[in-house]
Amino acid sequence: MSVCLNLKIIILDDEQEALDILSALLIDTGKVDIIKTLQNPLKLESSIASLKPDAVFTDIQMSDYNGIDILENIREYNPTLPVIYATAHKKFSLEAAKHNPFSYLLKPINREELNHTIDHLISYLFGTNESIDNNKIKLPIKNGLIYVNYSEILSLTAEGNYTVIKLINGETHLSSYNLGRLTEKINQDKFVRINRQTVINSDYLKEINKRKKYCKIRAEDIEEQLKVSNTFLKNINKML
Repeated sequence: MSVCLNLKIIILDDEQEALDILSALLIDTGKVDIIKTLQNPLKLESSIASLKPDAVFTDIQMSDYNGIDILENIREYNPTLPVIYATAHKKFSLEAAKHNPFSYLLKPINREELNHTIDHLISYLFGTNESIDNNKIKLPIKNGLIYVNYSEILSLTAEGNYTVIKLINGETHLSSYNLGRLTEKINQDKFVRINRQTVINSDYLKEINKRKKYCKIRAEDIEEQLKVSNTFLKNINKML
């Protein structure tokens, strides 16, 4: 059974309106849980220690406090925590870069740029081939992550720059990875490309019709007939 998780985010800004706007934008991505909003930077360290966020969003220019100093302090006790600046001031970007922020967003926040940052963050945090155990893998999807067994994946289908993941129980998920990148991440011999848009789990391959150029896959109550390419047919011939 798949499990979907969102990124855990803390936001720091001394203006309540700015907190509300950024919170709404992040929630609209469908990939984030806001676990804490703070106006007082002095509470950030204890919040990071107790809540263990995946990332922190912070303003730079706040009354009595400087976001660059805050990041420098974070680096002393958590050198790898992704910190994203959300600020109205472009002039701090070069100084901020010295302390390795994950990203630098200018207010008013652009939705497309924010979505790109969240996808990049998911890729950074979970984009390795590390599996939960020998049979499970975590995959980035539109609403966060899923944890699945390789045997649960029926097919992968390209949809523009995204990929539809179909599971054998009928669930479908839209991944933020394109088909090529997602196939590389799975990296299992059992997954074979049958045409430019589709990769299937060969464990569920039940029939190949070379003359009419289609194959059938079947799992539980699901049966599908899919077109196959000449390249796939040639590769099959070599295997037989």
